Amino acid sequence: MSEEQNIQEQPTNNSLRSTENENISEDNIQHNEENMEVHKHPHHITHKKKWTEYLLEFFMIFFAVTMGFFAESIREHFQEQKSVRQYLQTYRQELVRNKAINNDEQKFLTNQLSFLDSLIIIFDTQKENQNLKTTNSFFTKTVAVFTPGVETAAYQQMVNAGGLKIIDNINFKDFLALYMDHIDKYKAYNSYINNQLSNTFPEVAKIIDVRSIIKNDSTIALKPFSIHDEKDRNTIVFFFSDVEDQYINSLKMIKNLDYINNRLIEIINKELKD
Repeated sequence: MSEEQNIQEQPTNNSLRSTENENISEDNIQHNEENMEVHKHPHHITHKKKWTEYLLEFFMIFFAVTMGFFAESIREHFQEQKSVRQYLQTYRQELVRNKAINNDEQKFLTNQLSFLDSLIIIFDTQKENQNLKTTNSFFTKTVAVFTPGVETAAYQQMVNAGGLKIIDNINFKDFLALYMDHIDKYKAYNSYINNQLSNTFPEVAKIIDVRSIIKNDSTIALKPFSIHDEKDRNTIVFFFSDVEDQYINSLKMIKNLDYINNRLIEIINKELKD
């Protein structure tokens, strides 16, 4: 075979090889694509899920949300329990202070009643000038205005902060409502009586030189009382009788408050122990 024939046949052979290679490559690509279709990932965009898979995913999401809700509820419950204890501890401190205030007021009013009773008898029997020093002493001690000192700041703070809404003890709430009702009546009663007495006292001051008596200057000789009119004498007696009634009624109210106060302290102590 001549050299020219070899040169002419070479391109033909190369063309055949190229065609064969292209066919092989196309076969390989098609085969690979078929394999890819067979081995698609379950989460592939073209993968169709079964209804059981949807159901499983739904239950997993529902379980996660439910557990989150329970966890938050438990956290809120513990936080509420902590807040309840703080409210009760603070309020118990106020109740203890009120108990001490009640005791002091009971002692004060009891002593005042003994002075008032003696003073009323002295003026009613027209013996005010028999012992001026004693009369002036009783007068000075009983002129003071009585104002209840019971505290309610911790209660108001508990109410304003919504503390009563998270306290479940019905017995505590019932006694608390009763306690606050008694306090309101106790304060309102004394406010009313004090207003009445403040309106009457100027009439007493016209009859008796109140300033000189209250001043109690030992260097100045005591002036005798000059009460000749029966109306003036009745004005003085009625004034101190009204004060006496105020103190008697206040003592009754304090005893009721003290009883409820003690019950509330007992309930709170039991609640804090549980």
